[in-house]
Amino acid sequence: MERKEKPLVIVVVGPTASGKTSLGIDIAKALNGEVVSADSMQIYKGLDVGTAKATKEEQRQIKHHLLDICDIGDSFSVARYKKLCYEKLDELINKNITPVIVGGTGLYINAVVNNMNFDDYTEENNTERREKLEKVLEENGKEYLYNMLKEVDKNAAQNIHINNTKRVIRALELAMQDVNKSSIEKRNDLWNRNPSKYNFVTVYIDMPRDMLYDRINRRVDLMKDSGVLEEARTLKEMKLDGNNTAMQAIGYKEFFGLLDGKETLEEALEKLKQSTRRYAKRQITWFKKLGCDYVLNENMSKEELIGILKRIRYDGK
Repeated sequence: MERKEKPLVIVVVGPTASGKTSLGIDIAKALNGEVVSADSMQIYKGLDVGTAKATKEEQRQIKHHLLDICDIGDSFSVARYKKLCYEKLDELINKNITPVIVGGTGLYINAVVNNMNFDDYTEENNTERREKLEKVLEENGKEYLYNMLKEVDKNAAQNIHINNTKRVIRALELAMQDVNKSSIEKRNDLWNRNPSKYNFVTVYIDMPRDMLYDRINRRVDLMKDSGVLEEARTLKEMKLDGNNTAMQAIGYKEFFGLLDGKETLEEALEKLKQSTRRYAKRQITWFKKLGCDYVLNENMSKEELIGILKRIRYDGK
């Protein structure tokens, strides 16, 4: 009975290029819904093609939320995303609109679905933490900072390169907020799971690896013709710090060598395809850990899935 009383929120996840945007739109159409993006790069204004943001036509079909909510140079946290997302969910539910969260950023999805606790988070104390860590970096160097991370979270350190000081600092910030990934995973509690007031029904898009890689390759080729080089050039000309989130984004950094005249277009495109395939593999691992209610694959058609979701939405079962 408790499941029926909680407002329904559909969550569509899966690796990049698996068709999340299209499926989210179809589900929203069938369930009087609107889409809430859960993508850490689509929050930035002006980064459209390289982030595979829903096109203007797709956004005309179904309203999308939490796209283009900050400027490229802005910092943004998972705690802030969770706060904005929950506010949007409440707003839609109060209008009797079914929220359909769509995205591939695993940490954003976990923060929302597992109701991660950020009670001690404020912009002020997070800024203070970051400034202290940046001072440590400035005074002692990247190796000292990296060793700090190894002390508090060896698993995180193993997955972050010593030169990526932005990610090192971010991992240390999480540890300082008592959101320590490795210690939580030892308790088999994926990223600080807490009860939620929502009934999250999660859908994972699965497909054979060779099919997914073919879709990735075709998407990259399409990006080339849709203006991704112009976006990469604009980003590079902003001369942001190399650790800026947008500067590290897959879909842009792979073209910087080309823009510097050090690589050919073909080399840059192949590098992007490889980076995207690796990212897809990491997403697959992440979402398998999350655990999902339904899997869209050769054993379940989109029509069958939508039929199930409609019964949950309108019949409570």
